[in-house]
Amino acid sequence: MKTTLQISMIALLASAAAAQAETLTISWWGYNGDKLNANIIEPFKEKCGCDVVFETGNNADRLGKLTARGGKGVDVIYLTDSYSQLGIESGIFQELDRSRIPNVEELYDIAQAPQGAYGPAYAVGRAGIVYDAEKVEPITSWGDLWREDLAGAVSLPGITTTAGPMVVVMAGKHAGVDAYEDTDAAFAAIEELKPNTVKNYNTGSEMVNLISTGEASVAIA
Repeated sequence: MKTTLQISMIALLASAAAAQAETLTISWWGYNGDKLNANIIEPFKEKCGCDVVFETGNNADRLGKLTARGGKGVDVIYLTDSYSQLGIESGIFQELDRSRIPNVEELYDIAQAPQGAYGPAYAVGRAGIVYDAEKVEPITSWGDLWREDLAGAVSLPGITTTAGPMVVVMAGKHAGVDAYEDTDAAFAAIEELKPNTVKNYNTGSEMVNLISTGEASVAIA
């Protein structure tokens, strides 16, 4: 019931002159700002002599803004693999010169070049199913989400969340297709899931609240 996603770091086409710039602009989600600043950003600024600024938001919003700007305004962007692939295909990312970052060879093999010549993955996560065992029968597969006894009990992540695209992938498998090759069939399977879906959530805290209050008994997390 678990499926794996990778989070990649991508250098942007617009960052060719980053080495000469005094400010490094990083696009990411904005987690743990205080700890990040104290343990990474400040030591980095002392070493490189540049300032560091952040553009924050979810995957879809940040990639959408960047695409609208033609890849300009950001030097490095962090995205989950489904969104970084969209950026790669749109041509706004710069291929990585690995000769300038030899330490990339210290990463696990699967993280060094997960999407070809672009940035490495810096984290690997999993999307799975959580459920209230006191309210529903055991869930042992993704296909169980379509069970009739789960009507009005399931909460799905919004499509713009990290796990959102993974739902499309698993819906494709439920329909017997590759979601990347037959998106219509994958989304049709999600449409079939509507009777079971009580609400789509957009943040992890919202999902936890839905389960803890009993509004939902099953969720993808």
